[in-house]
Amino acid sequence: MKSISLIAVLSAATSVVAHGYTYKYIIGDKSYPGFNPYAPAKYSEGITQPWPAPNGGDVGAAPPILFRNGYQQLACQGGSKPATEFATAPAGSKVTFFWNQWPPTHRGPIITWLGDCGGDCKKADATKMNWFKIDEAGLMKGKWASDVFVEQGNKWTIQLPKNIKDGQYIMRHDVINLEDNPKPDGAQFYPQCASIQITGGSGSAKPRARPLNQILIASDQAWKLPTGPTYPVPPSYVIPGGRVDPSLGVVPSSQLNDGSPHIKPQYPNHTVDQYVSGGGANGGPASGGAQQQQWGAKGNTPAGQRGNQPTRTTQALNRGPQYQRNGQQAPQRGQAPQRGQWGQRLVARFDNLLRNETQASGDFY
Repeated sequence: MKSISLIAVLSAATSVVAHGYTYKYIIGDKSYPGFNPYAPAKYSEGITQPWPAPNGGDVGAAPPILFRNGYQQLACQGGSKPATEFATAPAGSKVTFFWNQWPPTHRGPIITWLGDCGGDCKKADATKMNWFKIDEAGLMKGKWASDVFVEQGNKWTIQLPKNIKDGQYIMRHDVINLEDNPKPDGAQFYPQCASIQITGGSGSAKPRARPLNQILIASDQAWKLPTGPTYPVPPSYVIPGGRVDPSLGVVPSSQLNDGSPHIKPQYPNHTVDQYVSGGGANGGPASGGAQQQQWGAKGNTPAGQRGNQPTRTTQALNRGPQYQRNGQQAPQRGQAPQRGQWGQRLVARFDNLLRNETQASGDFY
């Protein structure tokens, strides 16, 4: 009972301190790195609109955006600026978003939008753009779309419209958390924006594009539905923001995501949490620390191997004193972390490890 209570406490704490961000995109047949908030620079370059993120802030996660923060914040994360690059893909290509983490208690719909840059996206202001929905998923066979997203290893696949006109667009991908409802302003948005150039579209679709304040409306009752662990999944749910224009010619994401963990989360260019000694830049080992390994086979053995290898959870719990922050040794068993120490971050990482331990293995990209 004590262990169950501990897990419950850790999971609850995680919902407060750990969110996530898109660390990689596969667009068409090419892979693109996402924004890395652990990068030394305040902003990073790439196809993703970066936001100000002090190293280690909220485990490097994108902060939740609420309606009260305003529509300029809701567009593409507060303080974001235009991406320096763009991806290129044929119309009708698949796009897969890889998130570094997502708490299972953060439940709700997943929606993806496009905004026409009218030319060069490096000169476009996302806060003033008009948007049209290209994909949505709410309830999927009795589960929230976010539940399926977590089951798949924090990844989500959509299809770009086949019948869109050629040009540069900002793609706004959002996993929405309704867990805090029915509190006022309980809906939490985590928009991730990337620049993309679409080629080869027929141009026959004429979707209606509107500003965000005409699409995401705070008074919509669909944003106020509670989805926390104590609330049952409703029998039906109408996703806000209007429907996807059928003339776009997209296969719905509900048909592209089945909940199977074919690919477990990987971080090829992802800096490990700097509060864990032994982690080096870009996911590599640091001097004196345990070697970082790739995990994917059943039992979390190193990729490509099977056998009696220690699990990630076992390794993490056995590291003991080598977990440090600012030179301070980790609290020993029975000793609570002091204010200002790294307890919340370990809670977040521990919950993530537990979730990964329960997922089946899969192939790597």
